[in-house]
Amino acid sequence: MTQTTDPVFDLTVWGPALKKYGDVVQLSVALYGADEQMVCGPLPATPIATIFQAHGYDPGVRAECLRACLARTSDDRSPVVVSTASQLAVVGVPLQLDGRTVGAVVAGYSLVNFCDSAAIARLARASGTPFPALWAVARSLRPVPSRRLVQLGELLQVLVDTLLSENAHRRQAEHAARRFSHLAGHDSLTELPNRSLLFDRLTRALALAHRHGRRLALLFVDIDRFKHINDSLGHALGDGLLQLVAREISQCVRGADTVSRYGGDEFVVLVTELKRAEDAGEVALKIVAAVTRPQTLAGHDLRISVSLGISVFPDDAQDAETLLKHADLAMYHAKDQGRGGYQFFQPELNVRAVERQSIEAGLHHALDQREFTLLYQPKVNLKTGALAGAEALIRWQHPDRGLLAPAWFVPIAEDCGLIMAIGRWVVAEACRQARAWQDAGLPPTPVSVNISAVEFRAKSFLEHIVNILNETGLDPRWLEIELTESVLMGDVTAATAVIRALKALGVQLAIDDFGTGWSSLSYLRHLPVDAMKIDKSFVQEITTGSNAGPIVSAVINMAKSLKYRVIAEGVETVEQLAFLQAEDCGEGQGYYFSRPLIAQQFARVMERGTTRSGVQPFS
Repeated sequence: MTQTTDPVFDLTVWGPALKKYGDVVQLSVALYGADEQMVCGPLPATPIATIFQAHGYDPGVRAECLRACLARTSDDRSPVVVSTASQLAVVGVPLQLDGRTVGAVVAGYSLVNFCDSAAIARLARASGTPFPALWAVARSLRPVPSRRLVQLGELLQVLVDTLLSENAHRRQAEHAARRFSHLAGHDSLTELPNRSLLFDRLTRALALAHRHGRRLALLFVDIDRFKHINDSLGHALGDGLLQLVAREISQCVRGADTVSRYGGDEFVVLVTELKRAEDAGEVALKIVAAVTRPQTLAGHDLRISVSLGISVFPDDAQDAETLLKHADLAMYHAKDQGRGGYQFFQPELNVRAVERQSIEAGLHHALDQREFTLLYQPKVNLKTGALAGAEALIRWQHPDRGLLAPAWFVPIAEDCGLIMAIGRWVVAEACRQARAWQDAGLPPTPVSVNISAVEFRAKSFLEHIVNILNETGLDPRWLEIELTESVLMGDVTAATAVIRALKALGVQLAIDDFGTGWSSLSYLRHLPVDAMKIDKSFVQEITTGSNAGPIVSAVINMAKSLKYRVIAEGVETVEQLAFLQAEDCGEGQGYYFSRPLIAQQFARVMERGTTRSGVQPFS
């Protein structure tokens, strides 16, 4: 019996099927390939030639029928009938797949006692063909006239169609099973091994390394600021970025190594058979260099980086769980060192991990126990020195560590999913305090709050703002929302719709940290915002001899042309103030005027109408 690689000749399907339907004919049914060799026949396989010879019939008739089938064009599926004896005949049906003839199904018929009703009934049930139609073909017990052999061929065609259908369903089921098995061990987005398959390979690699006294390393890779990119430019681009990074990392390692998508924007690389621990650092350098090359994705020019942590067996850990944990800790250490590089695990990192976990647990407690507080930094009119507004800044009054700045806890809050709840508290508290000042008889003063990308993109954001304004009774014009330009550029259509809705309420809008993101001036001129804040990194370099001065001047002029108010952040020296006044910058905030104040201190500033330092009018 000849084997073939063509999927239509799947013997695991054809063999049982031919046996199942073989008693429809009196002699035999066989499947032949294009090489005219029998691929599958009755079980046990019995060539038609053997049966024909037993009846004194020339087997050449079978070959003649087969060749006629194979010569048929792809659109001709009519049966081939060859009959040269009174008691035997051969009927063949071309077997076609994807528009080509790939073989034939051939049946040898005895022209007497063709079939019984039980056999026809079984074929009728299997093929879905009405029994009377089949029985009408095969009911005669008398010799079958040659003119009816074509009808027998049509009956055989029903058999062929049934077998082909069974074969296709079987192959589809097997393909689905293989695909399911693949997906069970691989990430659907990047096609990389997933966490489950990584653990399996890591466990086996550790066993081999232990047995043969070899080293291996785990590299924990995290895309820097991925959440910012994903929230700003959209999840579709974020998915594309993950696929790009997956390809870049995969090209930096050997075929024997494993690159896995561990989850989110995290990848883990298993490097086996290391001669020295330092060799893992060389792999990390290759990955950093590959990923940090300028990338273009969906029309966006991106400069991305990754931070890597490395742990080595047996130096840093003996088991898979600890090895992964230590690589993860080393990765966070790399981020703390400035991102875009790698760090090997060090034992003291365990102490930092405990501290991080303590802060995360404390954040949950802080929300429940109201340990957060707001400070208010004055904004000053740079021409008159009059108070122009306040920016609400969150602090954490930690029971053991005292007053903590946002840099201590906001990144951890973003990682553990608490930033939404914290951000909403800030908006509500700022509005409550602004209304309380007004109720105390102080002059109405705009209070601004920073809104993260996660908050802004939430479906309930606008509803939340409306509810807070209604609950606190604050006139919307005294609330200013600050958004970074990268948040606005992510989905401009959606962002514009939300901003227009806020403007319709009367809320003020400002672009925060201008110059640090991926701004597009064509978008900015269509956004209905009120103010632009120059990032403090530019303001603080005005007098250092850098090129920050011309940049600040350009931003001020551009904002004026767009009819925006201009607010300079981080003003700390009289020289910086003088430059901003000369460039006709409208407002400023920073330590030169005042540090952030508690609510009671800021109330006294409101009473005076100016900060204690004041501003000398520019002449």
